[in-house]
This record gives sequence, C-alpha cells and structure tokens, in this order.
Amino acid sequence: RHSATQAFARHGIAGSRIETIAQDAGYSRGAFYANYRTKLDLLVDLLREKQAAEIQLWRDVLSHTIDVDADMAQLSARYDGLTDVRERAMLSSELQLEADRNEAFRPIFQDYLDAVYAETRGLFELMFERHGRRVPADLDAIVVTIRLLGLGLGSPSMLGTKTVGRTSPGRIMFKYLSGVMASAPPATT
Repeated sequence: RHSATQAFARHGIAGSRIETIAQDAGYSRGAFYANYRTKLDLLVDLLREKQAAEIQLWRDVLSHTIDVDADMAQLSARYDGLTDVRERAMLSSELQLEADRNEAFRPIFQDYLDAVYAETRGLFELMFERHGRRVPADLDAIVVTIRLLGLGLGSPSMLGTKTVGRTSPGRIMFKYLSGVMASAPPATT
C-alpha cells in the first residue's frame, strides 16, 4: 500500500506498473491480484482509508472539546502536521483525471466521492450541533468549499509558495470554517 501510494503520486496511474508496486513492497504480482482486481481498486481503497482516518480524527476532536476555537486550532494543527497532504492531493487529482478519461472507472470514482461527501456532511452537521449552531441551509456549498480548499491547499503549486509561506494551509481552511461557524445563528432548543 505504501509502495502504491508513492508510485501513484510519483508516476501517476498510467505510469505505475503493478509489477513494480508489488516488487517494491516485497510481494509478487499474484499477491497483488489476490487482493485487488486493478490498480484503480487499490487507489480508491487507499483514498477511502485516508479519508476514514481523517473523519475519525475530526470526530475525536469534536467529542473531546466544546469550544469552537479549540476545535479549529486542533484541526488546523492536525492538517498542517499531516505529512501526506500533498501526496493525497496528487492522488485525488490522478483519480479525477482517470475518471474523466476512463468511462468504466467513472461510476467507481463517483461512488467514492459520494461516500466522502456524505461522511463530511455528517461531520459538519455534528460540528454545528455540537457547538449550538443551526446547520446552515447552504451546508452543501460549505462542504464542497472545504473539500476543495483541502485539496487545493494540499498542493502548494496551486497557490504558490508565497501564499503558503505566509499563512499555513490549515489556518486558511479552518479560518474559513471558523467564520462560517460564527455566522451561523444559534440553534433553537
């Protein structure tokens, strides 16, 4: 899995060979096929795993604090401390390109995106409720914006090094989310 992540981020999907991925990991090509049908299946599985871990981290933060600023500070530090944000953004871009080019893969990728969206939306609903704020009617737009910010900020080439050098990507993303939270009216009891 580590070998595949590195290969996909470094060479793209088309440039990554199953034989090389398996060999770098110390396995045979047959061992790969015993677990996955295609390298795309492996890639989607890797991204799902990373996304599930991130969602769980957010849930853990939300379950231990009741202060919005403390939550945002923890989540910002966590995002900025991730060592694979750039790699994850590159993998996600590779998947998007593959879905655009490969009609058979498109529904698989769409299922992945739908699952990520549903998990993220549920997390944001929890966040608003936990902090006594009404869930905004435009929550869908907020979820999409945060997702795009996370992906875009993960790749410094998207923003340029001067922007990233002044303000950390996590601070940018969670400052936006803090503003959204602050502008949401209190929940009615």
